[in-house]
Amino acid sequence: MDSNTNCGKSSATKKLKGFTLVELLIVIAIISILAGMISVATSTLVRNSRLETASNKAKSVYTGLQNMLIQMEIKHQDNLLDPVTYGESGTFSNYVTLSFIMDNGKIPDTEDFVVSDGSMTATLNYEYPNAAAPADDKEKEYRKVAKYITDNLDASFTGYVYAAIDLSDWAVDSVVFIEDYNKVKNAANGIEDFVPSFKTKTLVTASANKVPFCDDVFQQRDIYDGKETTVLDAAGTIVGFYPYYNDITGTTVTYA
Repeated sequence: MDSNTNCGKSSATKKLKGFTLVELLIVIAIISILAGMISVATSTLVRNSRLETASNKAKSVYTGLQNMLIQMEIKHQDNLLDPVTYGESGTFSNYVTLSFIMDNGKIPDTEDFVVSDGSMTATLNYEYPNAAAPADDKEKEYRKVAKYITDNLDASFTGYVYAAIDLSDWAVDSVVFIEDYNKVKNAANGIEDFVPSFKTKTLVTASANKVPFCDDVFQQRDIYDGKETTVLDAAGTIVGFYPYYNDITGTTVTYA
């Protein structure tokens, strides 16, 4: 009986063993490693999602501008993409690039709207939409093309657009979309600091090799990560492309 009593007392007074300092440090280290892995995985997912969104916006611009071309053709207003319409002189090559900035569906007069065919470049600074009457015929014509663009893009569209358009077959060739348009404004060489390659469309007088392309989604990610050596200045920039160059090679459309 005494034996049982002593045994009970021993069990009741026995101290619980806790974690040692070494064990706590090991647990903290494991948690830190797991947190780091989760952080890297999360940031990669966020990056990929934003890049995919940017390319989807480039695709929406591509579709919108193609609709614009169809509307222009129906109304016989293809001259709106000719720099001569805005006061330039020369021979129109039928191959143009458009570059413009939109802020919440509006083309601001503080930013350049550029129409270029390689030899001629018209730079416009008119706000659209604008309730005031056009100041002159040049602004009146510009508002027509501005209306086509804003009507065919989302009402909240914001960003910088660079598009190459071949009017000989009345088609948009490629579109680049940049989420933060201020980066383009502040870049030393403009759009060229964000696009890894410019191609010339065969059998067409191209706009000074200004058909912009990115090979594929992997190159797009390398641009953001600063691993694409041809455009190191673009590191950290969300740039969307449509189409990717690898998606058009081998088709009836060829680029040199």
